Amino acid sequence: MATREGILNAAEWSFRTHGVSATTMAAIAARAGCTRGAVYWHFPDQQALLQAVIARGLPLLSPRLTEELATRQRDWLGVLQATLRRFLDDVEADPHALSVLEIVLHRCEFTGSLGQACLTVCAQEEAQVLQAFEQFFDQAQRQGELRPERSPATCASLLLLMVLGIWKARFLHNPLRPFTPDAHGALQMVFEVWRGAAAAAPEAGGPRRCELYAPPRRR
Repeated sequence: MATREGILNAAEWSFRTHGVSATTMAAIAARAGCTRGAVYWHFPDQQALLQAVIARGLPLLSPRLTEELATRQRDWLGVLQATLRRFLDDVEADPHALSVLEIVLHRCEFTGSLGQACLTVCAQEEAQVLQAFEQFFDQAQRQGELRPERSPATCASLLLLMVLGIWKARFLHNPLRPFTPDAHGALQMVFEVWRGAAAAAPEAGGPRRCELYAPPRRR
């Protein structure tokens, strides 16, 4: 009988390759090299299987933010930026995390029971991340790190939208160009604005263009 891990691998590949709505339990069983009965022995239905795939691979930012909030007393913006950079790098190096992010962001229609399985998990994580972001900005403002005219709630919402946009762009990105330097550069620019820092001097040869999505040129 196929192992639970093997079925999860097959389901992850199928959801990512064909999309959630176009994937069947029969296709997952064929990919796993087992019968549909073996799949149902581990998972009662496709919704439970999808939830298990997401739970195994979805990268969670909120626990990292919560840990930092509990231990840091100064340089709140620096810690937040560094945490996001590490998170981006860690996810980029984790094949399961990348697969699940692509499934959730690009391969799942948020309708029906399968869509709700994706939506529920994502909504919970987004709410926790947004709350943590606002706490970071609030502490930064109390310490004089965030310009006083900035709203912590607005900064938190903007940063959440930016992170989501970075990941959506990641899967539309030109594979011939490295992605993380542009993502890091975009974060650096927005954190400089929040700090009120002067614009960095352009590098030799002119300023570096930051592009999260650059389609390949047509010949």
